[in-house]
Amino acid sequence: MNVIITFDVKEEKLDSFRGIMSDVKSSLPQVDGCSSVTVYNDVENPAVFTLVESWDSQQAHQSHIDSVVQSGDWEFIAGHLKADPVSSYFQEY
Repeated sequence: MNVIITFDVKEEKLDSFRGIMSDVKSSLPQVDGCSSVTVYNDVENPAVFTLVESWDSQQAHQSHIDSVVQSGDWEFIAGHLKADPVSSYFQEY
């Protein structure tokens, strides 16, 4: 199961958000149920980042999201964004 998430970052928060993405690249694959994450940065619009995450299940991903929200980390991340991220679940076809 893949999750594809796109973030639109506030210009003044780009440097800080890049740091968050560096942390995500190393820490997210350590989360139970996550096998990998790839972070992409839009060449034409450097404020846009897309993550492609591989998870054992949608439930494993949702459990992770719940823990990020409960810890307060999501509030910090959301403060970097122009709008809510866009995300969807995908399976290989």
